[in-house]
Amino acid sequence: MDYIPRYTELKDLRSTFITNCIFSNFTTHTSIMLNIVTIYAIHKTSAMAKTLKTLLLSLAFSDVAVGLFSQPIYTFSLVKWLQLENINCNTYQVLNISGYLFSTASFLGVVAVSVDRFLAVHLHLRYQELVTQKRVVVVVIGKWLCSAFVSSTVLWGLPSVWNITESVLAAFGFIVTFVVYTRIYLIIRRHKNQIHSMQVQEVAHSDEIKHFIVLIKSTVSIFYVYLLLLICYLPFFICKAVIRIYGSSIALKQFFLYSMTLIFLNSSLNPVIYCWNMRHVRHAIVNILRKIYSRYKSLFYLTDNRRLKFQDYPLRLRGDLKMSFKILEIICSSVDFSWLQGKTEGVSVVANRIKLILIAFVYFSVTAMLTRILIKHKKAHFSELFCNESLDYFPTYTELKDLRSTFITNCIFNNFLTHTSIMLNIVTIYAIHKTSEIAKTLKTLLLSLAFSDVAVGFFSQPIYTFFLVKWLHLDHINCNTYQVLKIAVFLFLAASFLGVVAVGVDRFLAVHLHLRYQELVTRKRVVVVLIGKWLCCAFFSLMLLWGPPSAPGLIDSVVTAFGFIVTFVVYIRIYFTVRRHKNQIHSMQVQEVAHSDEIKNFIVLLKSTVGIFYVYLVFLICYLPSFICMAVIRIHGSSTALKQFFLYSLTLMYLNSSLNPVIYCWKMRHVRHAIMDILRKM
Repeated sequence: MDYIPRYTELKDLRSTFITNCIFSNFTTHTSIMLNIVTIYAIHKTSAMAKTLKTLLLSLAFSDVAVGLFSQPIYTFSLVKWLQLENINCNTYQVLNISGYLFSTASFLGVVAVSVDRFLAVHLHLRYQELVTQKRVVVVVIGKWLCSAFVSSTVLWGLPSVWNITESVLAAFGFIVTFVVYTRIYLIIRRHKNQIHSMQVQEVAHSDEIKHFIVLIKSTVSIFYVYLLLLICYLPFFICKAVIRIYGSSIALKQFFLYSMTLIFLNSSLNPVIYCWNMRHVRHAIVNILRKIYSRYKSLFYLTDNRRLKFQDYPLRLRGDLKMSFKILEIICSSVDFSWLQGKTEGVSVVANRIKLILIAFVYFSVTAMLTRILIKHKKAHFSELFCNESLDYFPTYTELKDLRSTFITNCIFNNFLTHTSIMLNIVTIYAIHKTSEIAKTLKTLLLSLAFSDVAVGFFSQPIYTFFLVKWLHLDHINCNTYQVLKIAVFLFLAASFLGVVAVGVDRFLAVHLHLRYQELVTRKRVVVVLIGKWLCCAFFSLMLLWGPPSAPGLIDSVVTAFGFIVTFVVYIRIYFTVRRHKNQIHSMQVQEVAHSDEIKNFIVLLKSTVGIFYVYLVFLICYLPSFICMAVIRIHGSSTALKQFFLYSLTLMYLNSSLNPVIYCWKMRHVRHAIMDILRKM
């Protein structure tokens, strides 16, 4: 308790918690993403010595682990303190163990790399003979074992043992690196004088000196990593030393929290140093980005009228047709068509009907693909027509500067919502799956809805954020890229939209049918409905590619009208049903109500229905502005203000995917308890 805040100090440190929580949340993602890219780049670099590569990979891996484990636990602690809840000893131990394990591994990794560079400069030609790959691997294993030992002292050691171990380790690391870089400086100065004393021609043709200059450059790069380590780690150790000597205070605890965030920041800055100072790593990362960009360009290659040549059609058409008809053949071979004559019954009939739907879907897909190719031949300006329709909602090149602040705001919110929609819905999926109290039919529908919300975070939101970044750079986007955005948006948002509709209808049937609900609404029928929902969304989203230019507006209108009308009618009927049953309950005697399992079951149904009604309300708040804006643009035409409102309304639609799991946790007791159990186990 000398370092972490007490319960009475939580209110005084509220602003500190908020600031550290924001920075820690941001650096969590940067430390993971930047270090993963760096690991891949170092692995692909052949110009770097294997020993140095092994040490840098170990250092980058420990930095990834800091982002994956230590920082989320630290952020969790900050959030708990923000809620004026004190964390228990077990949580504090987990924070200490994860923090010390990976931060110590990162600290010792920098020390090991520094010693390696000293040996390379000091031993020079004997370096490869003495510093072998096997010995480096042994050192790396020893480093991780030492880190595990230091972190385990939190569990089995006394506080004094823990403090002594930490002090010895910190002193050892800083003294070793200080001595190492002092020796490196003296060696470099001596060799520099030797080089200057030699003739220019000898220097130019001396492979030994050229090799030494390369060593010096890599050593200087690692020295920047060491400087960064000093800046990020020293405040933490200084703060702990001051607290041990003079005792704790609110100001020192505030400084301690900031110093912890600074330590975690080191894991995000290390890969920046590699990229900035190490030419081979920088070139490898640039090559990775080039490959990603080239793959991205090839994604739209087939659908661009200006690039697609006539002589390429037969080969591409043949490949596409082979794939489509192969899928058709596989599905047809597994279908028993005898059910058409009434020779089979039961489950096989349902399964074969689903397969027949798939056959029809593939058939119409092949037909639509051929139609699209004919359109490319006959109507060269088809994509321009589509593009004009898209630009009614999205900004033109001349409007980009006027909407700059809108892009920045939406980009920040979408970047945050991408992570929340993925993480919250994955936790919700796991919680719903583990909950046995929810009816299987409702559980299946909720899992499908949560899955579509995860897909929104994985696919739709990153593409939308990519658009915002491109517009921020004043780069115009071609029509084919607009198509990808519209398909991704429509597919998963429509699936989420229809998922809410399906859950609303399910709750209406549960309240309306009551005892007959389990007999009529079976698990298999719900699965068939969900398959139909996803096929419908896929078909409508592909119609944006294959259909005429008026198709997107027509599809949006039909699906929106259908969803809102159905949900409105359903919840009106639920309201009247609930009111009628409420009057019936009041007319019964109190004892009969208390012992009536039927009425108890009905009350449980009402509670789950009310929970889903909140999901519907959030859905209305998030989706209606976008549909209203689209209707206004279609009637009165587009303007900069309407496009600005449309961009905000899209972000609001994406917000719905992050809010749905919050509603489940808030209003559904079983889901809330399951999530709490998951958090306790963590």
